[in-house]
Amino acid sequence: MHFSPIALLINEQLEEYAKLSNSSAVLLMSEDLLVIGNYSINDYYIELCEIVGLRFLNVMDSFRLNPVKIDYIIVDIDYDTELIVLKKKKESQNLERKAKIIMTSFKTSNNINFYIIAFVKDVLISKSYEELLPILKNHLSDMMYLLIN
Repeated sequence: MHFSPIALLINEQLEEYAKLSNSSAVLLMSEDLLVIGNYSINDYYIELCEIVGLRFLNVMDSFRLNPVKIDYIIVDIDYDTELIVLKKKKESQNLERKAKIIMTSFKTSNNINFYIIAFVKDVLISKSYEELLPILKNHLSDMMYLLIN
């Protein structure tokens, strides 16, 4: 599957979304929690999406049986960057950054669930990641339908 033309298009869609939204990683998972496609500027960010995402995907699934509908979940993260040496003072400084992990789900027209998990490392410079999610979901839904059938 990973080498099919549609799988390559899926990875291109994930990469395009990441670049437009300034996301550092984007992951597409099946309802069985298998990775279908991904894009990342660093392997660590994909691992972070998997670790955090798997926990919250269970929350999303539990609401599927209830009348409450969750469109997406956003997890705020504070993380410390590597120590940066200031040029003038030669001192180390630890900078705290704000990040987000965004999780959403979609169904194909044949009722199969898929999940998108994105890691936005620098929230201050991110560009409309929430506005671009519905577009990405529509594109991926069509592609996944074609891939499955």
